Amino acid sequence: NNAKKYYNQLKQAPPSEEVCQCVADVEENGVMAALQLLALKIKYPGITSGEDTALKWYNIGYSFGFGQSGNLKDFDFEGDEDDVLRRAKEQLVDGDEGMAKHLEEEGGWEYW
Repeated sequence: NNAKKYYNQLKQAPPSEEVCQCVADVEENGVMAALQLLALKIKYPGITSGEDTALKWYNIGYSFGFGQSGNLKDFDFEGDEDDVLRRAKEQLVDGDEGMAKHLEEEGGWEYW
């Protein structure tokens, strides 16, 4: 598997201390924001589609992409959930409408 290949490469030639500090700083490098966005997309599929998806959220599935504008790193995921949803819908538009095939059965995994 690919993860093992990259792990072995890192073991043989570990990154510098400076690189390690950058990678470990998940708040500053955007990893935490990406995880929070993924959680939001899982809970509210289509939230970042740019369309009025309020009635479709639970009917379209979800996916995750890195096509965000520069707003993700600075987006505040804290606070009232309704407020976070409203702001995400306005500020994190990436055109992601979610997956066409839902994960309702084993066949859904094949689509992924």
